[in-house]
Amino acid sequence: TLDYGAGFYANTSYEQAMFWVKRRLLEKSLSKGFVNVYEFDKNYVEDIKCLEFDVPNEDWVDFVMQNRTQKDFKHDYDIVYGPIANDKVGIQIRKSYQ
Repeated sequence: TLDYGAGFYANTSYEQAMFWVKRRLLEKSLSKGFVNVYEFDKNYVEDIKCLEFDVPNEDWVDFVMQNRTQKDFKHDYDIVYGPIANDKVGIQIRKSYQ
């Protein structure tokens, strides 16, 4: 329920996925975690509604902020693909919305 709303989040970077698993293990004092690897090609699925952001532009910021700040905000996309707002981007987003 963060940048792109409620749903299943995936990542194109195995290294970043490992980072998040290790971080969660430390936060939750767990001893075992997993990185699952999937392949998906939207061209083989019919009737799927996608929203894609190639770069963190103004439209992306608006979409992320709606998901982060509007409690009842819901979108009707099946897949949203784009950059993840890291800490640096998050700071810039907060500055622009103050």
